[in-house]
Parts: sequence; C-alpha cells; structure tokens
Amino acid sequence: MTRDASLLQRQSIEWKGVKLEWARLAALSGDRVVLVEGRDLLMVLDLSASRGRVTHVQRLRWSPQTISLSPSGRFVLLSASRGNYATLWDLEAGQGVFELAAPESIAATVARFRGEELLLFSREPGVLEALALPSLDPLFRVELDRSKPFVFSSIFVMPDEGRCFVSGHRYLEMSEELASFSLADAFSDAGRVARAIDAPTSIQGTRIVHGASSRSECVTLVERDETNAALYLGETCAVLTTANEHTGVMATDRALIVGRKNALHLSSRKDLSAEPLSVRTRGYGFDPAGSRLVLINTKGGVELCQVAG
Repeated sequence: MTRDASLLQRQSIEWKGVKLEWARLAALSGDRVVLVEGRDLLMVLDLSASRGRVTHVQRLRWSPQTISLSPSGRFVLLSASRGNYATLWDLEAGQGVFELAAPESIAATVARFRGEELLLFSREPGVLEALALPSLDPLFRVELDRSKPFVFSSIFVMPDEGRCFVSGHRYLEMSEELASFSLADAFSDAGRVARAIDAPTSIQGTRIVHGASSRSECVTLVERDETNAALYLGETCAVLTTANEHTGVMATDRALIVGRKNALHLSSRKDLSAEPLSVRTRGYGFDPAGSRLVLINTKGGVELCQVAG
C-alpha cells in the first residue's frame, strides 16, 4: 500500500483576533475545541460559526499534561503529569467544579450513559466510583478484593454502548491487565463488576491504551515492552507494531489512527502491515462521538481533521 493521504482530510481553523504560538494540548467534542496554550492558559473555542470564536479564557495556575472533553462538550477533564491530580471544569459555569487528588495515581474519564453524563474515576487502589453530572451526586461505588487490590491506570467507556474497559495492575506488580464490564451492572450489581475486574482477560502488557471504532468495537493497544506492541480490534490481535509510548488510538471502518507523543500514524484497515502515513503534531484530540480529530501542527496552527470512515 502507498501512503494514502486521503485517509485524513485536514482543514485549518482560524479565530478572529487570536494568534496561537504555544498551543500544546487539544480536545474536541462536537463544535467545541479546548486548548491549553503555553504552561497553563485554557482556551475554549466555538466552531459553530463560519469563523470560530473564543468563548472562554482562563489561567489555570498549574500545568496540565492531559486534557479531554465530555461527549456533550460541557465538561473538560485535566490531569497532571504524575497522575495524582485531576480537575473537572464545567465550561458552562466557567469554573472548576471537582478535584481529584491522591498519593497514588488517579484514573478518570467523563462518559455518557443512558443519555446522562457521569464522572467515572478511581483515586485509591481497589475502588471505582461514579458521580452524576452536573449535580456531582454519587451514583455507585465498587470495591474490589483488598488483599491485592487492582490499581486503575485507565478507564474507557464505549460511546453510547455502556461498555466500560479498564486497565491497571495488581498492587506492587508491574504488568497491566485488561478487564471490561457493563455500566448497567455497576448500578445494579457492584459485586458482578468487582468479579469481572478481579478476573481480567488474558491480555497483559506493560501499558494499555484504549480507543473506539465506528464498528462499535474497542480498539486496544497493548505495549509488551520497550519495542513491541500488539493491537487488538475487538477480540482479535490484528497487527504488531514496533514502537512504544503510545498516547491514543482510534479506528473507523477504513482507517486506524495510533497517536504518539509528537505524531499520528494512520493506516488503512485493508493492509495494517504496510507503512503508515505519519503526521507530525504538537498535540491532538479525538472526538468521542466519531471519526474526527483536532490536531496542533508543528507551526502551532490548529486543524480540524476528518478521518476516512
């Protein structure tokens, strides 16, 4: 296969009166883009008009390392590089509404279930919690086996599917494991969820990255060691890669996108063994609803991209 540039359609975004020089983090959901410019400047951009407009600018006074938007685009989740601090912002209220801080690492995500959004998180080994949004009312709390508790490293909920995938490791162990459960069970049968997480699949690695596919299947990239990773489309191991430090993964019916620290790699699903198309970036974010992404190019410009479906 030749490098197929048609897998990604790129369009520059401009906002009147705004010049971006040091944008480094980006997130996309619907018509809303959120950027972190420089160390700690949070910028919210509206794409619904013919020319984009800035709707909110806020100095955070700390430097986040990851950023993600909720499916509705109302809530933005920012986390620190060490993984022991995260904060949830309500963009309609224009302020932070919930903080997570712990001596251990924190795993968190904002998802939609049965038409409502929720914050799903773990801030202590062996415990998974959920809060309703925007009320922050407790929804459920799942407690796992405390003899050798599961330390969550990532949480991923399939868009509108209600299927939750989690990865993590046993306390004092290094190898990560993958488990999944139904969010419906978390509301009605916490014990069933605990058993599912305490009996994970046979997929193991040093690090696990989740993503979604337009085929309603979970795309899971499992780093085996410093040089090898296995990619699972649904339950099938489809391709081996030879790179580590992956930061994200997404698939459509035609394309597979694997993110790394400074680049996106796009492959046709017709031939995943061929050399991928590489796009250099400063940062990127996948739209949780489908086959779009926002990227910060190497010159600091922001682009809205459509991935071939």
